[in-house]
Amino acid sequence: MNYFDVLTRFLGFRITKYGPKPHIDFIKNKYKNKELIGAEIGVWMAENSVQIFKNLNIKKLYLIDPWGEDLNYNEKDKLNKSKFAYNISMFRLNKYKNKFHVIRKTSDNAINDIKEKLDFVYIDGNHTYDYVKKDLENYWKLLKKGGVLAGHDVNFEGVFKAVYEFSIKIKQIPKILSYDYVFIKE
Repeated sequence: MNYFDVLTRFLGFRITKYGPKPHIDFIKNKYKNKELIGAEIGVWMAENSVQIFKNLNIKKLYLIDPWGEDLNYNEKDKLNKSKFAYNISMFRLNKYKNKFHVIRKTSDNAINDIKEKLDFVYIDGNHTYDYVKKDLENYWKLLKKGGVLAGHDVNFEGVFKAVYEFSIKIKQIPKILSYDYVFIKE
């Protein structure tokens, strides 16, 4: 266990050791070894980001998370945890530093910072209905034809409702892979 893992436990953060989530395997099988440009919404401590880099051929990955930039000083405990999570993320991702671009904003505000089409987007940020709905609609527009829009925690009520409504809007049934959902832009 390294210094950050010990400190993370001490501060009460959850440490998980896991392999790639189902969406990563799906993207890997779809694109094989093609060089990819993607975005991850909701990075927190970069556990999933590390798996993306380990398992996919990433040219560029946009890491979208406010890490406390949207909090005020009255929320000092949350602000400190967010700053710590950001530092952990940068430590974990250091060896990939030339392959990612950090956007410390909410996903709704970050959309205008991405000026290119994406091969995939992974949504695991704010899980409330309104935020997931906006993320699905906003980032769908940024996908290349054949691109993958995936997300996590489809078992959460707000996420499920937004995914269900989005599937009706685009006339596509999502693939459900454990707690992940996947759409392909046709």
